[in-house]
Parts: sequence; C-alpha cells; structure tokens
Amino acid sequence: MVDGRQVLLKHIVVLGYGTCGKTSILNRQINHKFDEKLESTIFTSANIEYKEKNYLVKLNLWDTAEQDEFSRFKHLVLPNDHYVLICFNVDNRKSYSEVTNTIIPQINKIYPETKYFLAATKIDLRGDKKTLEKLASEGDSPITQNEGMRF
Repeated sequence: MVDGRQVLLKHIVVLGYGTCGKTSILNRQINHKFDEKLESTIFTSANIEYKEKNYLVKLNLWDTAEQDEFSRFKHLVLPNDHYVLICFNVDNRKSYSEVTNTIIPQINKIYPETKYFLAATKIDLRGDKKTLEKLASEGDSPITQNEGMRF
C-alpha cells in the first residue's frame, strides 16, 4: 500500500514488425507527445505510474524490435510479462501477416497463459491519399477494421 492505495505492478511487452509504430505508442504514453521521427529500437524499457480509484498502477513497459536482435531477448521477456501488446500497421500487410502467422502462434505455443492485445497502428493512413495511391499502384489496399478484427 502506498498512500492508502493498493499497488498493482504490471509488465507489458510490445511486439510487432519493424517500423509498425511500437515506439510511437510508448512515446505517446510516456512523454504525452507524438514524434514522427523516432529512431528504431532494439530493446528499451520505461516505467510509468498512475492512480486509478484505490490503486497505484505501476507499469513496466518494454519496447522491442521484432528483428534478429530481439530473438535473443524474447525468452527473457515474455515468460514474466503480464501482458503483450502486439502491433501491426494498417498500410503494411507484411506486418499483419507477421503478427497473425508468426508472433501470435509463437506466444500461444510457448506461453499459452500470456494475455495479449492486438493493436492496429497508423490507422490515419487508411484515408491518406498518398498512402492509398502507393498501395493501389502495388495492387494493395490498407488493412480494414474488419480484417484486423478477424484475429
């Protein structure tokens, strides 16, 4: 108990295809700002606290790179985490495929008790003219809300 509040400590690891917006989500939560020019992350963590009713919630947030560097850390991070936030960006079907065909099946197989949330990032690009033109020129389109909800 701190100041009459029960303390809840939760670990959250954020996974997803490179450049899908994991670091931006955490930067927004931690620093309360959005920066379009964030550098790629290999592995960082941050702690934040907030008060909610009769609780003091302490979050330990782990930002990761779903690249070769991260595969070395994966076994150290996931077993102890309370939650996993899995991200994909709506303008990149490869990121969605990585999430649905690789990341989620790995978590379900290796850590079946782990709770996870799926988050679509860059949803503003669904209506962005340049993004739509680029995807159309490649015979593609953004991942729709219905597609993202299937999993």
